[in-house]
Amino acid sequence: MVKTTLSQKFYGSKKIEAFQQFQTILHKELSNIKVKVKNITMNRRGWIQVEIIGEDEIAAVNYLKSKFGKAHTTLDGLCVPSTMRGRVISPRKVGNGICVDIGVSSPEMVDALIPRNKLCAQLTNGMKHSIDHIINHYCLHEYFPLEILLTKVDFKKNRIEAELSESQRKTFIEWINFDFERIVILGSTLKQVEHAIRRSKMGHFIIKIDELGFLEHSIICKLGVDAPGIIAKIGRFLFGVPLCAFSPKKLRKS
Repeated sequence: MVKTTLSQKFYGSKKIEAFQQFQTILHKELSNIKVKVKNITMNRRGWIQVEIIGEDEIAAVNYLKSKFGKAHTTLDGLCVPSTMRGRVISPRKVGNGICVDIGVSSPEMVDALIPRNKLCAQLTNGMKHSIDHIINHYCLHEYFPLEILLTKVDFKKNRIEAELSESQRKTFIEWINFDFERIVILGSTLKQVEHAIRRSKMGHFIIKIDELGFLEHSIICKLGVDAPGIIAKIGRFLFGVPLCAFSPKKLRKS
């Protein structure tokens, strides 16, 4: 039997429904491989843990890692530099940066810290901004998925420092240079988001939906459409789910 922790985190008001949907998807993904999914659970921080048994269990786990990503659960398994995905956690917990949960829970729960000066260097051409400014303008609220590059791991003090990966930095720059406003949704599956758009009859104001993660999405609005106005309409059908407006024009002016 093989057990692995996937880089998929479940949280929020719709996590049970989303978890059930993910279970169905996972079983379907492995239906043609000679394995049995013995157990699918969430650990105490919401990361998905899968136990697989069977003739092709190693191949199945490797496939799941490539499909959904692998969370790093132990500090001693980390190396510098390395790129990995995580979720923003308690963004205002520290005033000098943003913490990212990458799954580490042993020997204790440790999050990666992206220092404020590093965020400013990567996102604002070195202009000094507060953490609140960065969080609000880039929608870096709780559970926003980020790809980061580890820059320092202190095994004695159980500390991790990181910066945005080059790919993640380029994604934000593309968002800024693209004149269309976005709505970032944290805590709903694609199926739930599409349902909310249909119920609100806002589809004709939207270009497409980008999947940032299983529960994280970015709705691209048509040119000239005000994202907060769309949020007011579709938010009624995503009760308890955080929605954030990303405005390229406001960022370019800030």
